[in-house]
Amino acid sequence: MRLYLLRHGVTDNNQGHIFQGQIDTPLNDDGVREAREEGSLVRSAELTFTKIYCSPLIRALVTCELVTGVPRNQFMIDVRLSEIAYGPYEGKSIGDSDEGMWAFLRDPYRADPPAGVESLQAVEKRMKSAVSDILSEAAEDDVILIGSHGIALSSLFREYETDGHKIMLEHGKLYLSPVTGSAAGMPRKVFD
Repeated sequence: MRLYLLRHGVTDNNQGHIFQGQIDTPLNDDGVREAREEGSLVRSAELTFTKIYCSPLIRALVTCELVTGVPRNQFMIDVRLSEIAYGPYEGKSIGDSDEGMWAFLRDPYRADPPAGVESLQAVEKRMKSAVSDILSEAAEDDVILIGSHGIALSSLFREYETDGHKIMLEHGKLYLSPVTGSAAGMPRKVFD
């Protein structure tokens, strides 16, 4: 079995440093271009996926479609693969964060999240639960793709963080992940 991970392509909110979490924002032109370029590489490599699991958010769905060439009605949608919920901060500028949010952003595993914001421990728990379920249902010859989001995917690699730096997958890029337990091992970019 092989497990691939894909972070959605870039959006205006990503580029504008806006909390988008679970806001359903579309890819922008750069995000579409990134996903199409990655899709061309996937097709050139004749890489196909037997199962595609995806967040229900449009930026992840469209990225998966563009990269795989498979329509979203063939994906297995799992809400646990959604991005962190920023609650009352959704749609607001990161630069305008209050003191409580800045404390959470600086040290998200030790600082309490502000009211209405999902904790990183909760994100990690639901992501590892989703991956564990996906792996438990996989056949030996499956080639699986998981389409998700930056913070959600980074929560799978917490044990690999160094000096408090999160492992962040690049927008619109495909990664191969060794399969270890209920979480993915350290991912490596498929195409450079």
